[in-house]
This record gives sequence, structure tokens and C-alpha cells, in this order.
Amino acid sequence: MREFGSEKDRGVAAQRTKANRLPSRELDSPAKVNREMVVRFRRWLIAQNYLRSTVQKYGGFADAFCGYVKAKPLRDVVPFDISDFITANLPPRWTDALVNDRLACLRSFFDFLYLGGAVSSAVPRFIRPRKVLRKLPRVFTRRQIQRVLTKTLVLRDRALIELLYGTGCRLVEVRNIRIEDIDFGARKIIVRGKRKERMVYFGAPASRAIKRYIGKRKAGFMFRVEYRHQAGHVHLTDRSWVGHYAIYENGERATAASRKKIATAFERRRSYASGSRQANLPAHGVENSNGSSAANRPAIPTRPNAEAQFCDSPVGTGR
Repeated sequence: MREFGSEKDRGVAAQRTKANRLPSRELDSPAKVNREMVVRFRRWLIAQNYLRSTVQKYGGFADAFCGYVKAKPLRDVVPFDISDFITANLPPRWTDALVNDRLACLRSFFDFLYLGGAVSSAVPRFIRPRKVLRKLPRVFTRRQIQRVLTKTLVLRDRALIELLYGTGCRLVEVRNIRIEDIDFGARKIIVRGKRKERMVYFGAPASRAIKRYIGKRKAGFMFRVEYRHQAGHVHLTDRSWVGHYAIYENGERATAASRKKIATAFERRRSYASGSRQANLPAHGVENSNGSSAANRPAIPTRPNAEAQFCDSPVGTGR
């Protein structure tokens, strides 16, 4: 009786079976699969038009959890893993709201996995957080608000305070207000936030403050970024920050005598570099002793001290 299939036939069949198998990829490891789920979770949050801060917060916390469980598949996670991760990453001081917030991040992540079929249950839903103690809000009196408005001289700040006090808008809503959405006749504004629109009304003081601030502008965002005017500048080299000094005393420009005293120190420093070059000293020795990356540079490295403060670069906000 002939045996079913010769040795050659069995070898060919084994090769075909091996070829039909899925290739073993590095992505199939549990740690890689967990990271891939975090990437998909971030994409889903972006597709749902969540704020960038929300995407970074939820995605970062989900990624940290995957790093905590390491090679353990997400489908094998139990409630103890969730609670142990939260308690292991608590700061020295925390509140119930912090614990609930981190649990909410993991709940959202596992809800996404459950709806996508990656896990059989939303494990963080089995953990019941402690009820957060809600304290009574602290509010300013009318006298305190009047004192704040009296001390506010900048038009932008005055309009912002009047609008917040007169409408009760959220900060994200005020940030997105456009001039086209303001109806000064009816004293109402269309504000957008929390994925919805609503109408708010404001009084005469807020109307006057807004008109003084926006001036003749007819379109665009109502509140614009205003950078402080700076005196002097600094720039970054391969060794340190170098640039011109801006001397202040008690919040104001220093007197001519103070500037002259500081300038004399600058002149001595530059004279030292010039004299060293005239004496044909090595350039690297002059740079190291002078603290500068180039001996012939007129500017000098900035070092904050009690006598002088330095302004930031032109692209940043001033001190």
C-alpha cells in the first residue's frame, strides 16, 4: 500500500504552508501594539476636533500607562493595573480632582479601545472615584472690582477685565471673540467654546472699554498679542548669550551716571581683548579668558546680577 504523499510532496506542502503564514513582525509584540493603539487614539482625538492641549494631555497619559504596563497586552489589563499606575505617579501633594482627572483620561482611552474591538471591556470603568468636594466660589465685591479697574490703565487689559466681569465668559471664549461678532447696538456678542455657540450681553462700561481698545478696526480677533517695547537685544552663540545691556533700577531706566559706570566696565573688557590681540596672544586663549566665543566681538556674554537685568531676544516678551 502506497503511503499518502511522497517525501518530496510533503516538503512542498510544508513550504507552501510556511509561505501562507503571516510574517512575524516586530509590530506584533505587545509593547509595539500598545504604542500603536496610543497613536490611533491621538488620531481619533484630532479627528474629533479636540483642543491641542486635550490631545496632548490624554495622549500623553495613555502613552505613560502603556510604558507602565510594558509588554502586557491591553486586553489583559485589570483594575489593579489602573489603580497601581495612578497611585505610583502621584505628586507629593495631590487632590481628589487630580486622581479623578487622570482616571478620566484612562477611561477615555479604554472606551476608544472597547469601541474599536481591541479590548473586551473598559477596565477603568470598574473603578469608582471619590466624590470631589465642591467648595463655594470666592468672588470679588463691587468695591474690589472698582479698585482693579481704577488701577488698570492699559486699554487692552481694561477691555478684557470689563468683558470678563460684565459677561462671565470663559477665557477660551474671550480668546476666540472676533470683532464681526460684536453688536454694539444690541450690546451682545456671539461667543464660541466647548464646541457650541451662545449669545452673551454686556453693559455700557464694557462697551466703552471695547470701543476704546479696538479703535477703527472692523475685523479680526478682538484681543491681539501685544509685546512690550524693548531696549537692547541678546542673541545665542555656540557658547553663551551675548548682546547689549538694558539697565534698570527700581523698574525704570538707570541714570546717566549708572550707565557710565557700567559702560566703563564694558570698555575695560573690550580693551583687554584688544590689547591681547595686539600682543599676538593666541585667539583661543583670549576667548577662554574673556568668556567670549570671539575675541573681536563688541558684545559680551550676559550674566544676570543684582545691578543689571537683561531683556530677552526681540522675538520674545521683555522682562
